[in-house]
Amino acid sequence: MKNRYMVVLLIFLSFFFISAYILHSESSSTQTYENTYWFSIFYNDRFWKVNTLGKIYDLYEDKETEFVPILTGLSVNESLGIVEGAALRYVPSKIKEGIFEINLAEKYITTYNSAIVYVTDITDIPVCINALSLTWRYLDSNVSYLFKNGKIYKIKG
Repeated sequence: MKNRYMVVLLIFLSFFFISAYILHSESSSTQTYENTYWFSIFYNDRFWKVNTLGKIYDLYEDKETEFVPILTGLSVNESLGIVEGAALRYVPSKIKEGIFEINLAEKYITTYNSAIVYVTDITDIPVCINALSLTWRYLDSNVSYLFKNGKIYKIKG
C-alpha cells in the first residue's frame, strides 16, 4: 500500500514540476526582433541597416559597398533606435531590384543607372517601384522622368 502511494506521489510531483517549468518558460520569454533587412539609411555619416519593423539594427562596415536601397527624407528617433515617417507606410516590404534610392521627402526614386523618376503623389511609390523593376534597364542615365497614371514620361535630359 505504501508503494502505491509513493508511485502516485511521484507521478503527481513530476506533473507539477513539468507544468511549472512550462509556465515559467512561457512567462520569461523575452522580446526578440527578427532582423529581416528592409532598406538602408545614411545617418551620422554612416550607413545603417533597417529591419521590417523600422528598427535600426546594424551598421555597415567602412569597406562594405552593397547597401542599396537607400531611403532618404526620414527622421530617426535616436532614443528608440527607429526610423519614423508617415510616408514609410508607402514603402513596400520588398523593394525590387534596380532601385538605388527612394527619397520620400522630395518624392523621387533613383535607379541603379542614375535615372531619376519623380512621382506626383507619395501613394504612387509602390506602383512606380513595380514599374521600375521591369523598366529601369531601359531608362537613360542622368535623365529625369515623371511617373504619372502608371506611365513614365521623360521630362528632362
